[in-house]
Amino acid sequence: MGYNILAIGNSYSNNAIYYISRIAESMGKSVSATSLYQAGCPFERHVQFYNNDTKAYKFYVDAVNISGTGLNTMKEVFKLKNFDYITIQQAPARATLFSTYWTEEHPWLTELYDIIKKHQPNAKIIIHQTWSFSHKSATEGTEWWATTYNNSKEMFLLMKDAYEQAADKLSIDKETGIIPVGKAIQLAKDEYGYSDSYNIGYSRLYPPDSSDENAAKHCENRALYTDNIDHLNHRGRYLASCVWLEKIFGYDCRTATYYPKGVLSEEDCVILRNIAHEAVTGEKAYISGEWRAIPSGDGVEIVHFMGVVPKNGIIKLPDTIEGKSVKRVNATAFKYIDGIKKIVLPHTHIIYDDGAINQYKTMKEKSK
Repeated sequence: MGYNILAIGNSYSNNAIYYISRIAESMGKSVSATSLYQAGCPFERHVQFYNNDTKAYKFYVDAVNISGTGLNTMKEVFKLKNFDYITIQQAPARATLFSTYWTEEHPWLTELYDIIKKHQPNAKIIIHQTWSFSHKSATEGTEWWATTYNNSKEMFLLMKDAYEQAADKLSIDKETGIIPVGKAIQLAKDEYGYSDSYNIGYSRLYPPDSSDENAAKHCENRALYTDNIDHLNHRGRYLASCVWLEKIFGYDCRTATYYPKGVLSEEDCVILRNIAHEAVTGEKAYISGEWRAIPSGDGVEIVHFMGVVPKNGIIKLPDTIEGKSVKRVNATAFKYIDGIKKIVLPHTHIIYDDGAINQYKTMKEKSK
C-alpha cells in the first residue's frame, strides 16, 4: 500500500520532505510527498490565497517541481489526489509566536484547518514542527528578520511551545500529531557534534541544488544549514525526512539503506538515522556510561556528557570508551551543561575542538 502526504508550507516543508520517498523505498515502503510551496508563506497568507483563489504556489512532488514556470492555486493541489496525511506549519520568522497562528480577530490556524477538511475530509492533519535558526541568525538576526534570541535553543523552546498551543487549538494530540523535526535538528547540534551554522558565502559560490558536488560543499564542517535564511542543507534534509517517516508511519529509519551518494557518507547517514529515531522514540544512541561518543576512524569522538555533574564540579575525561581510543572531543561535549568547575584531561593525545573545554579550568590526570 502506498501513502500520499501533502505539506502545506513553504521552503522549509520542501527541505523536510526532500528525501522521504527515496528513504522509504529503501525500506520497502511507498510514500509520496507533495509540497504546496510559496516562499516564506505563513498561515495568514495561505488562508488569503485560498479565499482569493490566487495562483501563488508551485507544486513539488517527491522533490520535483511539477508546476514548471507557472503557478497554481491551493484548490488545484487538493484535486491532485486523495492525501492520507496533510501537514501544516508556520513561517520560520513567526513560528515562535502563537499570536501569529491564531487570535480571536485573526483565526488563521483554524481557518486553514477548516479549508483542508472541506477539500480532504479523510486526511489526517499533522503539525510539522520546524527548526530553530542557526546560532548566528538566532542571536544576531538577519536581513530577513530582526528578532533575536540568547541562543538557538531558546528559539526552539519557544517554537515548540507555540506548535503545542496550535495542537491544543486544533484538538490534535501533542504526542502523536506533531512531527518533531525541530527537536531532531536541535539534538543534532546540541548533543551529536553537528555544527549550529552554515558555511558563509557558499550559497553564492555553490548553488546547493545545482549539483551533488555543490550539495556536498554545503555539508562541509558538519553544517546543518545552507544559508542565512536557515534552510537545511542536504544533511539536515536527510535527517528531517527520517523524522517524518518515523513519526507519521512508525517506520524505523535505522533499517533504511538509502543515502545520497556523492553528497553524504553512509557513516554520516547512519548517525542521522539514529538521531531521528531518538527524537521520535526517545531511544538514545551511542551512549556508554556518562558519555555519548560516535565512531571516529578506529576510535571514537565524544560529542556529549550524559551524566550528572558531581557536587565538586570536576569531570574526568576518559581516554578510552568501550576499548576504543578517544580521538576527539567535540564542541558540543558540554553544551548547556551547568555546574562544571574543572575538567581532568587524560595524558593521551586527543584533539579538542574550539569551544569544547577552553572555557573551563583543566588539569592533566595524575600519572599512574
